[in-house]
Amino acid sequence: MNIALRNLSFSVKNKTLLQAIDHVFHAGRLTALVGGNGAGKSTLIKLLSGEYKPTTGETHWNGQNAKQMSARTLACQRGVFTQRISMSLNFPVEEVVLMGRYPHFDTTPSIHDRRVVNEVMQKFEIAHLAGQNFQQLSGGEQQRVHLARVFAQVCRNDREPTLLLLDEPLNNLDVRHQFSLLEHLRTYVEAGNMAILVIHDLNLAARFADYLLLLHEGRLIAKGVPEEVITEKNLSHAYQFPVKVYREQGHPHPQIQFGIEPENISTTRLKTLFA
Repeated sequence: MNIALRNLSFSVKNKTLLQAIDHVFHAGRLTALVGGNGAGKSTLIKLLSGEYKPTTGETHWNGQNAKQMSARTLACQRGVFTQRISMSLNFPVEEVVLMGRYPHFDTTPSIHDRRVVNEVMQKFEIAHLAGQNFQQLSGGEQQRVHLARVFAQVCRNDREPTLLLLDEPLNNLDVRHQFSLLEHLRTYVEAGNMAILVIHDLNLAARFADYLLLLHEGRLIAKGVPEEVITEKNLSHAYQFPVKVYREQGHPHPQIQFGIEPENISTTRLKTLFA
């Protein structure tokens, strides 16, 4: 599986949110979209999912224009986790997870569908919540239910590669569940699938992602493996904030600390930033 973006741009009311993005995403790779607020990360996820239609440019799945693919075909090939998920009706947790299987059956879930639901509920440690009202769960529990739903959606009988699109999936999760999710994503891509996520924690991105896209003001300003993208020059430009990148001997990933004064930022300016 590969997804190619060709000169992809998106504008709303004469404001350009994403401009001239060219990139090819590959199966077997966990790609992290990073950058400051308003950089265009969530917009790119929405374009990839089909929620937004590009102002210019095209998206191709394995050489086929995404516009020519049916909604059901896409729903069976990719799951989408968004930042804002509202659910006003009182569904039990198990039914919410089963919603991820809806594209795979017409009226009645199969034994396989039920098995997938049970497996992902175990994976996200929510099996004990199966019969509870979703509305009565904590924010972190609701987050894990929806993550289980999108993972259930991309489980296929034919083992064809699938795609997960996740917009800030670590929100509301404690540290243990953040690491657990990222480890599940690593297992998922190592099986030959593709995952693209928006993430703000650059240290976690450096540790778990295979590839990074760094966005700033709607433009792609750097891309590559974490060691190539995570530099003081790139990050200070993207975030407009003091940053120090450490590369310790014996440590496989760059480590990032914000608020540390690089040589070209005066102590007076740094004190002003934290006043």
